[in-house]
Amino acid sequence: MLKKLSAFALTTMVVIGIPAPSVKPMPQTLSNIHGIRLQNGRLYLNQELIYKDFSLVQTSFRYLYFYVPQHGLFTVSNREFEGAAQTGVFEGAALNFTVNDLNITLKSSSQILPEDSSPAWTKFDPNFKIDAKSVIFGYGDKERSPYDWPDQLRKLKQ
Repeated sequence: MLKKLSAFALTTMVVIGIPAPSVKPMPQTLSNIHGIRLQNGRLYLNQELIYKDFSLVQTSFRYLYFYVPQHGLFTVSNREFEGAAQTGVFEGAALNFTVNDLNITLKSSSQILPEDSSPAWTKFDPNFKIDAKSVIFGYGDKERSPYDWPDQLRKLKQ
């Protein structure tokens, strides 16, 4: 008597590490972010150059602060904020505004904001004084951030 012999094969296939088709990453351009870019910056007060050769690149922008000795603290944003007035414009590689008869121009070798043009909202505090002989720049998410500068400067002197 012949016995039927049945044979079968069970094959399991596991795929490991097949590379996906290569996808080139999209370069992040300034228009894809809501940041600020100042390169080789120059700050003018009433058409006189008062500070130069500074850079700032941040992917997030809310406020730009700068203290000018003998004048006070300027807080600038491209959005309205408490106590600010729309006194100028970010336009390409320049920021121009006028406050308290002071004409401020900030120039960059690159476009400052992603938009070609945006209003500049400014707040000026002529009573803000710190023991500094040079312009001081800052940036941040809170309007009041630079008011920590006096404490930071005191710590640096110790």
